[in-house]
Amino acid sequence: FFRFILFFGEDCMAKKPSLKSQIKRLLEGAESLALVDEGIGEKGARYLAEELSKNTTLVQLDLEFNGIGTAGAQALLTALHGNSTLTTLCLPNNDIDLGECEPAIRALLAANTTLTELVLTSNDGDDDDDLMEGIEALLQRNRDRKAQLPTPPADPVPCEGGS
Repeated sequence: FFRFILFFGEDCMAKKPSLKSQIKRLLEGAESLALVDEGIGEKGARYLAEELSKNTTLVQLDLEFNGIGTAGAQALLTALHGNSTLTTLCLPNNDIDLGECEPAIRALLAANTTLTELVLTSNDGDDDDDLMEGIEALLQRNRDRKAQLPTPPADPVPCEGGS
């Protein structure tokens, strides 16, 4: 009987690490993270939200094609109110109802002036020009504030989903 130590030093004969512990490990010290089409879902989005609320290193996060849904998106948006490092959040193709998330988006961008890129394409409501223009205006306000800083941070790398 052989025992193998794999996956972050855990015994492969032991129980597979939980989604929550995997997310926590992925975020530890990361500055940029692309979790594209990883099947994160609403539950994973809630775990990410919990970790992002206390994260101080992540600058860019791409969650395209993860089926996080409206509730998962709202959890992420709410968790980011106090985050002062994330500048780019990509949520395209995630079954999000943007009309339903609009209050959470506006509240986030009122509270968090660090976020300068929020990609929401290919979700329900991305064809609502008034909604998207309103969000873009708030993001532009954040970009303008950032441009007034004495030494601005590096420009964000575009997400795979575009903007």
